[in-house]
Amino acid sequence: MVNFETSNLTGEKIILFYNLLGQNIYNIITTSEQVAINLSGQSSGIYLYNISIGKNIIKNGKIIIH
Repeated sequence: MVNFETSNLTGEKIILFYNLLGQNIYNIITTSEQVAINLSGQSSGIYLYNISIGKNIIKNGKIIIH
């Protein structure tokens, strides 16, 4: 489970997850301040994510699934 706290971001947020090949594996559009995403169905490895509002990327990073 991946948890995001986005209370400092207002408006509609888009959260995208990619594998290292650049393939989109998960996305969600939300206005919620707290988001929990279940990625347990994904293979072990490193995944990249970004959070954007409109066309502006607000945050990006990586997670490791064991």
